[in-house]
Amino acid sequence: MSHFSLNLTAAATLAALLLAGCGGGGSSSNAPSTGTLSLGLTDAPVDQVFEVNVQLTGVTVKPSGGPAIDFDFLAPVDVNLLSLQDGSVLSLLDGETVEAGSYNWIELHANAELDGVFDSYVMETETGGMVELRIPSGSTRFVSGFVVTAGQGNAFTLDWDVRKGLKAPTGQDGWFLRPAFRIIDMTEYGSLSGQVADALTMDASCTSDAEGNGNAVYVFAGSDVVPDDLDGTDDAITSAPVRVDNNLAGAYTYTVPFLDPGAYTLAFTCQGLDDDPETDEAGADEIVFSGQVNAEVAAGQDTDNDAPTIE
Repeated sequence: MSHFSLNLTAAATLAALLLAGCGGGGSSSNAPSTGTLSLGLTDAPVDQVFEVNVQLTGVTVKPSGGPAIDFDFLAPVDVNLLSLQDGSVLSLLDGETVEAGSYNWIELHANAELDGVFDSYVMETETGGMVELRIPSGSTRFVSGFVVTAGQGNAFTLDWDVRKGLKAPTGQDGWFLRPAFRIIDMTEYGSLSGQVADALTMDASCTSDAEGNGNAVYVFAGSDVVPDDLDGTDDAITSAPVRVDNNLAGAYTYTVPFLDPGAYTLAFTCQGLDDDPETDEAGADEIVFSGQVNAEVAAGQDTDNDAPTIE
C-alpha cells in the first residue's frame, strides 16, 4: 500500500493510469539495489483566480547515474490545482520500482499550449472567464536532488506554489504557469496552525477584498527571519490563506501543511493581492508584513503543531 493512502486524503488517484517506467527502470522489488518510489502533488493557494486546471500526461525522474525514467499516463488526467490544498494530495506515482540512489530532478508533463484547445486553463472568476494556460515546452522541471533508499518505500510530495508560478504577462495572451516547487519527504513532516489578531486584518493599509482574499501567512525557514515579498530572492518557502473560522467565534486562522521538522518564521500580510513577482522583480512595489512569530515543527510523521498568535 502506498505511503499516501496510509496518511493522506487524496484528491484523486492516478495509480491505475500509470504505465510501467521505461528507459532505466529497476528489476525485482526484492533486490537490494532497488526501492519503491511514490510521488504526490499538492498546491499552495493563490488569491487572484478561482481555478487553475492542468491536464497532466506523465512524469519523468532522472537518476544521477543513468538515463531518465518516463512514467506515461494511459490517458491525460485533468486536475484543478487549487483543489489540492489543506492537506489534499494527488497521487502521481504509487510504489513504482526504481533503482536506488540519488536522483537529479523530477519533471511533470502536461498538455498546456496556447492553441485554442482548453485542455489546461484558468477560471478567472467564480462563474466564468476561461483563459488558456501555458506551460512552456509542455513540461515543468523541479531541479533538486532526492534519494531513493534500497529496499524501502520512498514517498515524496511536490508542493506547486501557484502563488509564485502563475503569471499573466503584460501584452501577452493567456496565463503562464512556471515551476515553483518544493519537495517534501513524506517519512517525516508536520503542519503549523495558528491565529492572526483581528486588528491586523482590519488595518487601514489592508488591500484584501471583502472575502478576505489577500490575507495570508508567509512561511520562512529559520527563526527571526526578516520577511520578504515574492521577488525571486529570500522568498517564503510556502504560504497559507487566513480565513474566518466560525467554529472559533470568528477568529482568523490559518494552517500550513507539509513542513519539514525545524524552526520557522510566520509573517502575516493583508496585502497579498498586491504581491506580483513580475512587478516585484523590477523593484516596483513591496508589500507590508504587519506581524510575525517564530514557531517549531516537531520531529515525527504527520505531527500537528500550534503556533503563537500573530499580533
